[in-house]
Parts: sequence; structure tokens; C-alpha cells
Amino acid sequence: SLKAITWGLKGSNSKQNERKNVPLVLLDRTKKIIAPKIVEPDKGPFEVEQVVNWLNDSREKLMNFLSTIEDKSILAEKSMKHPALGELPLDQWIEQIYLHEQRHIEQIKEIKLLLDAR
Repeated sequence: SLKAITWGLKGSNSKQNERKNVPLVLLDRTKKIIAPKIVEPDKGPFEVEQVVNWLNDSREKLMNFLSTIEDKSILAEKSMKHPALGELPLDQWIEQIYLHEQRHIEQIKEIKLLLDAR
């Protein structure tokens, strides 16, 4: 997401784009979303501490980057193509981060239930 927001800010696309119902799309887990190769996770297994550190590092980088944007309104004016949502205003790229995480949290809960049922 950080790369997409960075590229979107550098791009010349400054037209107001249609706002999407991001929660409706990302939280509907009846529809599988295929991750582009560039963001596919490495094959594990990983230690929990390592994954938590990656997540914290990623959030810190995002927050640091966002703090450098003087006029935040530009985030609603520029857009970048999202693999599941199409052309998406940059402020909605930020919104989709926590929804993306929620989607994975629900997947983890389902896997835990399946494992506990064994």
C-alpha cells in the first residue's frame, strides 16, 4: 500500500475518482481475492515474533511517510489502481489497510477453529 500511495502521489493523475465501498468488497470473504505476485507472501513457516515485527515496521514506515504529506487533501484527489478494487483514491488505499488486515484476521480465526476441531 505504501508503494502504491507513493507512486500515486508522484503520478499526474489528479482527477477526482469514484469512491468505492471498500468494506463491502474487502470484508466479503465469499469472493476470493488473488494477490498480485509482487505482494504474495514468502513461503513460511515464520515465527510469530518475526511477523509481528514486520507488521510493526510496516506501520511505522507508513505513518512516517504519511506525516510528510503537508496537504492531506491530495490523497482524495489522486488515485492508483488496486488489484481488487480498480482505480482507487489514495485516501481509500489507506482505509483498505485495516480492512485487509480484518480479512486476514477472519481467515486466521477460521483456520484456528478447523485446527481445534481435529
